[in-house]
Parts: sequence; structure tokens; C-alpha cells
Amino acid sequence: MTQARHFVLAIVWLGVVLMMYGIHSDDIPDHELWEIWSVDKFGHFTLFAILVHLWLTSLNKQTKWKHLKANSVQIVVIAGILLGSVLELLQGMIFASRSTEVLDLVANCAGVIGGSIVFRIIYADSIYR
Repeated sequence: MTQARHFVLAIVWLGVVLMMYGIHSDDIPDHELWEIWSVDKFGHFTLFAILVHLWLTSLNKQTKWKHLKANSVQIVVIAGILLGSVLELLQGMIFASRSTEVLDLVANCAGVIGGSIVFRIIYADSIYR
């Protein structure tokens, strides 16, 4: 159980990301196009930046799986980009009120990269010695 505690926040945040992708478009506030574009893309960026940061932190705090810890950045960045791509595609296929948008995918990928950069900046001294 001691190793599992490192993953609680990452798993909870993954649930938040999945929930946000499932919100019906009628439940999203209606604003002017420019305002929605910037808020929507910032939301995608933020969701994925936090998700990646939490998973990287979790993998680097645990001590059971040394290979995952040693390759955490590569694994989490690839998994984050794949997750963002799959969710964006499913959003357009499963939810009739939602659509797949290339710019949302770009924002997801930018969030993945941004979250990994912030992680490396914060933990560079303690993890990458």
C-alpha cells in the first residue's frame, strides 16, 4: 500500500480529465468565439500539464519499479500524447454534441510538453543527479 499512495493524486486527476472530456456541449458555457477558443485551449493545456506533472511525480516517488522511474519522462510524455489523441478522437466519435478539433489536440500535446518541462525544472536537483 505504501507505493500506491504515490499514485492517488495522479489517478484522481486522470478521472477529472476523463470526466471533462465527457461533458455534454450543452453544459459548457456559451461565450463569444474568441473567448471560448482561448479558455478551451487553455483548459486542454492545463488538464494535460497537471496530469503529466502528477504522473511524473508519482513515478519518481515510487521505488518498486526502477525501470519506470528511470524512463518516466519518455513513458509519460508518449502516454500523455497518446491519451490526448485518443480522447480527442473519441470525443468526436462517441459524443454527438462534441467534435474532434486539431487545435484541442495541439493544446493537449503542448500541455504534455509543458507539464514535463515544469517537472524537470522543479525536480532537476533531486531526481536527475
